[in-house]
Amino acid sequence: MEEQGTKINFFKGLFIGGALGALAGILFAPKSGKELRSDIKKKGNKIIKDGQEIYADAST
Repeated sequence: MEEQGTKINFFKGLFIGGALGALAGILFAPKSGKELRSDIKKKGNKIIKDGQEIYADAST
């Protein structure tokens, strides 16, 4: 039981860290507003998809 909780916490941290890292990378990149919004949308969709996959893997 303890091991499963540790795995879930690891994936939560991985997901949050990845999301924050991606956001920081996007915000510090020298791009126009239109390009930046497009990149944020793409990255957000990827993060959501990755999170859903991680959740599906963790729940099996």
